[in-house]
Amino acid sequence: AAAAAVVAAAAAKSNAAAAAVQDEASRRDAYTASFSALSAAALKECLRAQKPDQLLGGNKKELVDRCVDRKLYGNLPRCPACGLGKLRVAYALPVGHKGKGRISCPRLPEIARGYAR
Repeated sequence: AAAAAVVAAAAAKSNAAAAAVQDEASRRDAYTASFSALSAAALKECLRAQKPDQLLGGNKKELVDRCVDRKLYGNLPRCPACGLGKLRVAYALPVGHKGKGRISCPRLPEIARGYAR
């Protein structure tokens, strides 16, 4: 009976995790569609309006991805090591990461790697 309860609890946790990933994916898709309708200049203005201002370089897809990421998980701060660099984030998976990824600073990449959002 105890083993069955453990199995049931694990299945419920698995279902909840799958639902959370599905919710994240659907919100990401909706935000991507919304931001994709904007021009590159408008996307840069959205990123510039964030405090601290966010990285503005890249093609339109990168700008859309950055805007979506900020909408879902919030802004990246300045580099905690140098105080000047605009941090970049890379995720192992497109969804299901909960905003946790590898952070790097273009000014001091070897120092900021351990920083987590």
